[in-house]
Amino acid sequence: MQEHRRPVLDDFEAVVSPIPSENDLLEDEVLVRNTCLSVDAYVTAFDMEERNVGQTVPAGSAGIVIASKSDNFMQGDTVSAVSSIILTPIK
Repeated sequence: MQEHRRPVLDDFEAVVSPIPSENDLLEDEVLVRNTCLSVDAYVTAFDMEERNVGQTVPAGSAGIVIASKSDNFMQGDTVSAVSSIILTPIK
């Protein structure tokens, strides 16, 4: 059985990555500036699984398209996403 304990500061790592630009986008990709990020209760359960250590935490978000190489989204569109995988227009 896996031992459960409270997280400590050493369990976390701050990672700084360069912000991509429109020039970095591939065909059908969009760049979104998130304005809302959902940190739900399930995140605690996700973080407790050993296999998830070092993985991106899944979360819902909403934001504005700031660059697009997609026919489906234009700059200025408001969108929502789950883990930055599935974009949905917000009308």
